[in-house]
Parts: sequence; C-alpha cells; structure tokens
Amino acid sequence: MPGTSTSAVVLECTIKKDFQYNKVMPTFHHWVTDEKRFGLTFQTAADARAFDKGVRTAIEELLDGKQ
Repeated sequence: MPGTSTSAVVLECTIKKDFQYNKVMPTFHHWVTDEKRFGLTFQTAADARAFDKGVRTAIEELLDGKQ
C-alpha cells in the first residue's frame, strides 16, 4: 500500500566460519552455512553489489575476530 511502511524479517542467517558465498549471476547469489542453503535474487545488479559488499565486510570482520 503506498505510503505504508512495514518491516518483517524475510531471511535470517548467521554468518559463521563455514560460510560459503557464491555470486552465480549478477542478480543471483547463494550461500551455504550450518548445512543450510540460502539464495537471493535481486531486482538490480546494484542491489546485488550492495548486498555482496555487506556480506564480504561481515566475513572479513568475522575472520579478523571483530564483532
């Protein structure tokens, strides 16, 4: 509905050290962690790049021991 703001969790996934992330196509990324598979299809390549950047930052921080 225009002008209405709602928020809901549509995906919850903890990034752990076993995290395997793949960019299959510019707008489709999938990953495996904790023996569970996840995937997202993005409307634009720019959205996918922004998500990829966030995921890679989180992975680097995890590997560096930051929280």
